[in-house]
Amino acid sequence: MQTGTIAFLLGVVMIQLQPTLPTSPWLLAALLLPIFLLPLHRLLALGLLCFLAGLLWATLFAQQRLNDNLPAELQGLDVLVEGQVASLPERSPHRLRFLFDIEKLGLNGEPKPYPSRVRINWYKGAPQLLPGQRWQLVLRMKRAHSMMNPGGFDYEQWLFAQGIGATGYVRSSPANRQLGDAGLGAPIERTRYRLQQQLEAALAGEAFGGILRALAIGERGGINDAQWALLLATGTNHLMAISGLHIGLVAGMVYFLFHWLWRRSPHCCLWLAAPRAAAIAAIAAAVAYAALAGFSVPTQRAMLMLALVMGAIFWLRPIQASRLLSLVLLLVVLHDPLVVLSPGFWLSFGAVAIILFGMGGRLNPSGAWWRLHRRGWSGRF
Repeated sequence: MQTGTIAFLLGVVMIQLQPTLPTSPWLLAALLLPIFLLPLHRLLALGLLCFLAGLLWATLFAQQRLNDNLPAELQGLDVLVEGQVASLPERSPHRLRFLFDIEKLGLNGEPKPYPSRVRINWYKGAPQLLPGQRWQLVLRMKRAHSMMNPGGFDYEQWLFAQGIGATGYVRSSPANRQLGDAGLGAPIERTRYRLQQQLEAALAGEAFGGILRALAIGERGGINDAQWALLLATGTNHLMAISGLHIGLVAGMVYFLFHWLWRRSPHCCLWLAAPRAAAIAAIAAAVAYAALAGFSVPTQRAMLMLALVMGAIFWLRPIQASRLLSLVLLLVVLHDPLVVLSPGFWLSFGAVAIILFGMGGRLNPSGAWWRLHRRGWSGRF
């Protein structure tokens, strides 16, 4: 399984390195190659088939994402849209930024194609928006683009990976009006918004209130410039985003606490074994905490791995660590092939792979790497 997963991942990565997507004839011709190789070398043919499957899956996903973009003829024009606020609004002294899911777009009364999700700024007179609210807005948008500075942040790539088809801003117009309350729309973002309001009220005037909100719900708008500078200087800025580390800590604490409490009741143990009950509680805690972070990509990875581990505990099945890592990687890439564009994807899976390699007893205890691990960066090895 590990070999097939790596081959599939290489196929996905290969597509991201190409300037254009391959055409259908080339894909069909490539898929016929493993058939001719199968009689000669079965393992090579299966590996090539997994590689081509990753290549095909990434191509189809990228093509769908490219089609979900703002038409070029609508750039720079004022268009009337209807849709729903899809994220927790980020308020600053000069603007309000939020994601907006478009349901309808018109130009001069004529319906036009539109991207499903856009990133919007509201500069003047922005009202108090709530996630899930439906609005009619006059927008001026442009297609995703970025500066071509080597080594700089690729904003266009980030927008593409996030599924954002355009950016823009709200124009001052009497047509801007709220169409309806959130109702049952965006329940997770509404919950995050209510928690944000409660935390802001409880932590009003506190110097580290923004950091506490970031750790609780992943909302980092309250961290000031001086605090960010300190976090960057100490290398702890990554802790301000809810990630796999936080999910693992919460799930681990819930598992052991629930296991200890469950064992106190003989009736509960007769109904369901304590490890199984604790596994269910840990998964529920991980899902709830990941929801507070808006199900970001790092939390999705952690949830998948945790769910597989807890599933093995619940069903009393042994699971090999390397096989677990391969399965999680495959599920993550299947869910979103564009995740390979994120440095966090490679850092997280790479770090776990290194840890599993070191814990597998493959390192020589008398070697330099082992002494480095035992003594730290002291130079005495």
